[in-house]
Amino acid sequence: MSPEYGLGQIRTEDWDLSKHHTLLEDQPVYEGLRQRFEDGRDWEETVYYQSAKEEFERGGSKWGYHDLEQFRNVRCAFVDTLFETIRDEGYRPNSELEHEVPENDVRGRGASYHSTLEPLVTIGGDGELYLCSGRHRYSIAKILEITSIPVNVLARHREWQRVRDEVDRADNPSELRPGLQGYLDHPDLEDVVPDSWACGSRDGSSDNRSLSEGYYNSLTRDTIG
Repeated sequence: MSPEYGLGQIRTEDWDLSKHHTLLEDQPVYEGLRQRFEDGRDWEETVYYQSAKEEFERGGSKWGYHDLEQFRNVRCAFVDTLFETIRDEGYRPNSELEHEVPENDVRGRGASYHSTLEPLVTIGGDGELYLCSGRHRYSIAKILEITSIPVNVLARHREWQRVRDEVDRADNPSELRPGLQGYLDHPDLEDVVPDSWACGSRDGSSDNRSLSEGYYNSLTRDTIG
């Protein structure tokens, strides 16, 4: 699954099964940035840096970088700047910004389209949100306690698309099959739920699904990081 095939794809594979997901907070990107910006550690003392070091020692590369010195001086410096910008100016849509992505970075080589995208999510059959790209921006937002950020939907499970279609076709909530009214506050239904509808489930609760305690989808292609 890749953004090269466009956004809003409808998929039927089993990518939304729990075996394909890991907690975002367990990812080296999130933990490394937390160590850097919350604990105040030097980059060399973070799992972010150490995971790159291990990759280079195996003869591999990391996000387009091929040696540790370049990764430290260019990539880590870029992340410092990204954090400072979001901290000082607030989280702004990526399309409004002009990030000077380093040329060596995987995002800086012919990836101008990807660089204008927001963090990418997929939506499972039950409406769960899974981050598949944009871990740096997600992590920074979480560290700064920013509760809402814009995202682009890379793909929806076919079962979830059926929910969207049914809500879109209905003239009022009473026409929905049992259980669907509880989804009316789902962020992916904002564009199909009329303002005149009283959103929320029948007992008055809301569906406030988010990525705050979410998962990273390991089957989707992470082109942005």
